[in-house]
Amino acid sequence: MFALAEQIPAIVELSAHWPQEDIGSFTPAQVIASSRHETQYTRLFRS
Repeated sequence: MFALAEQIPAIVELSAHWPQEDIGSFTPAQVIASSRHETQYTRLFRS
């Protein structure tokens, strides 16, 4: 973790110049976990 911390400022600087259409997320584990949540009364989808 400490080795990665040294790279964070350079990565943040680089990412500040990315075009907005290139920014996104890919979190399949989070989507699966939220769909299996025992108290969620409705399945929510966002496209």
